[in-house]
Amino acid sequence: CFMPEKIKDVYLVYLVRSLLPKSTSRGIIFTSTIKKCEMVAQMLKILHIPALALHAVQKQRDRRSALSMFKSGVVNILVATDIASRGLDIPAVEVVLNYDVPKDPRQYIHRVGRTARFQASGKAVTLVTQYDVKMVSDIETVIGRRLENFETDEERITALIGDVFAARKLAKIQMNGAGGF
Repeated sequence: CFMPEKIKDVYLVYLVRSLLPKSTSRGIIFTSTIKKCEMVAQMLKILHIPALALHAVQKQRDRRSALSMFKSGVVNILVATDIASRGLDIPAVEVVLNYDVPKDPRQYIHRVGRTARFQASGKAVTLVTQYDVKMVSDIETVIGRRLENFETDEERITALIGDVFAARKLAKIQMNGAGGF
C-alpha cells in the first residue's frame, strides 16, 4: 500500500479499520523500533482501537500478559517489533500490517508468515513510502514475485487525517511524559 511518509499513520488507521473491523479478527502490526511500537499502540488506543504493544524493553511479565490477552481475544491488535515475528506460538492471526518495511527481506517472510500458521490464510499489507521502494524491490527479488498493490478509498483516508494527526500528537506527548522510549 503506497503512501507519502507524512500520512503513513492515517493509512495505518484506515487499514486497521478496514481489515480488522470485528473484535474477533486478530492482527499484528509490525514496527521497526520500540519507540514506533509504543507510539502506534498509544495512538490506536487514543482512537478507541484497543491495541497492546509487545517489544523487548517491556518486562517479561508485561510481554507475557500482552501475549496472553492477544491470544485469548481480550485485545485483537498486537503492535510489535520483530520480537513477535518468530518463535512465538500465536495462532489465528488474520492480518499482518507491516507499518515499516523490514530491511531484511527474510524478516518480511517471517512477519507475513504469521498469517499462515496451521494451514490458515490471511492478509498481509505493507505500508510503503517513497523511502521504502528499494527495500520492497529486494523483498520481491527474494520471494520471486511482485507484491500486489492494495487498493484504498482515498476519500475515507482523507476524512481520517485530523483525528489521526491529533491522536499521534497526543500519543507522543504521553510518551514524553512517561519518560519516553
